Amino acid sequence: MDDLSARLSCYGATTIATPHLDRLSREGTRFLNAFVTAPVCSPCRSAVITRCYQTTIGAHHHRSGRGVAKIRLPEGVVPLPEVQLPGGKLRGATDTSAQGLAERAA
Repeated sequence: MDDLSARLSCYGATTIATPHLDRLSREGTRFLNAFVTAPVCSPCRSAVITRCYQTTIGAHHHRSGRGVAKIRLPEGVVPLPEVQLPGGKLRGATDTSAQGLAERAA
């Protein structure tokens, strides 16, 4: 759940009922405090997906990599959607905003 804030009934909000998300909260992990390394969404996503600070991978300027200048990850940085799981399976890409970062130099 990205860019959703805490406007869910599991956090006490009453404007909109969110029964399915409330169930996820009850059965999973609910965070009461969260911290990020950038004030906007795409650099934060980039940091989570690569497990690197935004300045390390060149994502701190909120660029998408969709234009002429492509964003390339430094050598050795493997984004989470490409991390190999036990048994040889690959984790699937879940966030289309990460596709520009996933493109690497040949």
